[in-house]
Amino acid sequence: MAKKYEVVFNDLRQRIIEGEYKNGDKLPTESEMIKTYSVSRQTVRQALGMLEEEGLLSRSQGKGSFVTKRTVLNTKRVAVITFEVTLSVFPVALKEIEHVLFENGYTTQLFSTGGSATKERKIFQQLCSDPVDGIILYATESSLKCGNIDLILRLKDMGTKFVLMDTWYGEKELADIPAVTMADYEGAYQVVSELIDRGFKSFGGMFTLIARQSVERLNGMRQAILDHGLSLCSENFIAGAGTEYLGVGLDEYAKDHMLQQEVIVCSNEVFSNQVLKIMETMPERKVRCIVSFDNDSVTPPDGVEAIALMHDSRGVGRMCAEKVLNMIRGGSETSVCLPWYTHDGKYYPDNSKIK
Repeated sequence: MAKKYEVVFNDLRQRIIEGEYKNGDKLPTESEMIKTYSVSRQTVRQALGMLEEEGLLSRSQGKGSFVTKRTVLNTKRVAVITFEVTLSVFPVALKEIEHVLFENGYTTQLFSTGGSATKERKIFQQLCSDPVDGIILYATESSLKCGNIDLILRLKDMGTKFVLMDTWYGEKELADIPAVTMADYEGAYQVVSELIDRGFKSFGGMFTLIARQSVERLNGMRQAILDHGLSLCSENFIAGAGTEYLGVGLDEYAKDHMLQQEVIVCSNEVFSNQVLKIMETMPERKVRCIVSFDNDSVTPPDGVEAIALMHDSRGVGRMCAEKVLNMIRGGSETSVCLPWYTHDGKYYPDNSKIK
């Protein structure tokens, strides 16, 4: 059974963590707490002393107790929150993150959201109760308004340092969080422009609209098509909230629209694999080239060119870890974009780094 001062301490601590008492707020007086918790003054003071030791409040003689901003943590732990730890680019990135953190005396705490903003929120709530020095975050539903902004700001307020991996937020309140991303818009724009210059004139593709990086790839592709004076037909593109449109009816829709185009651009390897599967059952097709992001290799049918744009997952992982460590140590960081590359050594865009 918890001791009385522990009950008071835990209740006040939880209220501070959950934001009921914010930074600078004055806590109830000792006399008010005595009545609220039915305890002695000594018990209240013992609980307040524990909160002060944790850096959650400061006490001033004659003025009272005030919630204070905890800007320095020392847990030697960094949380990594991803969409799915086994999917696509994450295993290599996570391995690099763990290596860099371990070499610097930090351990990695791994979480997976499974693409659920609700689960992401529960993870943030857990980290509010059990803080870490830093968080490397692959944001869920990053192209939509951030529904967990309150918890991110609360964690930042507690002293937790954030770095965004492979995506970023559009909200101005989160604009100061550095991100390590791929050059999604620029890479898509360049590869499509090169294909148009080579004589390709019709394009289709598959994209998810809840991931900001996928939307940027789609926008880069669309802008290249428009800038080169070609027509842009929405029926040639399959885009939706996630992967749910990979099911019923996709085969016929793809055959009637998307696969009647010369070039198919897929925002990730899941989609490119699905397109290739459909193409196997469709000998009568107009597709002459398939472009796939986040992919190590693409094996198309005979007569179809494949361009696999590879994600620098090792570089992204390393930079995320280095940036969060520097911020924990008091340094400042800015966002950086890395180029896509192919097996034959080409970069998209062709400069080695964009800042």
